[in-house]
Amino acid sequence: MGTEVETGEVSALALQRKCAVTPQSHGGLYWQSPTSYLHATQRGLVPLSLAEVLPAAAWLPIVFVRAGSAPAPAALIGKTDNEGSPFVSPKGQFRAGFVPLMIRAHPFSIAEFEGQAVLVTDPTSGHITSESTGHAFYQADGTLSAETARVSQALSIWAKDRILAIRATQALDEAGLIEWDAKSGFGTIRLTELRAGDLGEAAKLQELRAFEVAYGQSISQAHAIKLDAKSRPAIPKPLSSNDEAEALLDLFSGALIDDDALQDLL
Repeated sequence: MGTEVETGEVSALALQRKCAVTPQSHGGLYWQSPTSYLHATQRGLVPLSLAEVLPAAAWLPIVFVRAGSAPAPAALIGKTDNEGSPFVSPKGQFRAGFVPLMIRAHPFSIAEFEGQAVLVTDPTSGHITSESTGHAFYQADGTLSAETARVSQALSIWAKDRILAIRATQALDEAGLIEWDAKSGFGTIRLTELRAGDLGEAAKLQELRAFEVAYGQSISQAHAIKLDAKSRPAIPKPLSSNDEAEALLDLFSGALIDDDALQDLL
């Protein structure tokens, strides 16, 4: 059985929905690029590669999840799968300045089978057709079309960088710098221990770029409030000379929703 690079393991449902791209299964078929990001509302977690952690941290909450036996970073864009996402507007616009590749590459993904990276698709996505619209999967000679080849190359590069993210996160976990929540199963950085700087394996963590992952995850937690609309702070009131302290707190709490407020105006 293959192991999916995205998560480290594949559920029975995921196996049913994933289909390897081969000339036998996809020759003569076409794929279409989604015109919106509404498909992202079907997933709560989006796996991240090492290069994606810091850009994602500026816009999205990041948690650590168990990718098989090893921990790895993932963007948390919804509380659960198929429940909708506050990061996707009703019109399908993504409410962040950074969109992870695993969302942009839809309906494609990548899996590992017997040590080889395999391009896969979701046949239930609604973006694969036998009609000659969109991009052909294969050329007449049985080789990938230029458009499909570009997607495959991008995902192959991402998969290698994802492995680096897993290695960096595993090093943080082995150093005791990740706290795991028993209820959600998510992990977050033990910031106090990280700041203490008393790390016997600091050189190893630096080499693996684990500090980027650690501080990226920690900084990203400011965006977690966006997952619960009921907990979002109110838009700040004008400053009042009568109670400057309260106004200042309102101002700072209001800054947490500036991203969404701007997106709603677009």
